[in-house]
Amino acid sequence: MTLVQFCFCYQGRINRVLYWAYAVISLLFLLGIGAVSEVIDKNAVDGGGGAVILSLKLLLMDLPVTVKRLHDTNTTGWCSLIGLIPIVGVVYLFVICGFVKGTEGDNYYGSPVSKIT
Repeated sequence: MTLVQFCFCYQGRINRVLYWAYAVISLLFLLGIGAVSEVIDKNAVDGGGGAVILSLKLLLMDLPVTVKRLHDTNTTGWCSLIGLIPIVGVVYLFVICGFVKGTEGDNYYGSPVSKIT
């Protein structure tokens, strides 16, 4: 799986290690964007340009990664919509994606992926 497929494609599977690596890098990115946005536009009421960047990042990258992690547990990507339920849905997805072991070997969504090329 290439980096572009990892970030933007909804097909395939990723394991917990890749999911957590993405989550940590994503968190560092978000903290950096938030800090830069705060310094540049301290008086913005709506969050400024940083909020737009964060929203686009969420839509374009986080959803495909979550779907692929759900696929690893042999769960349909549509279950990612559970994340729209405030608090409970987000916690549910966090537990499933972050802590539930994926299926061994091939499943309905393909073979396990062990690295990004």
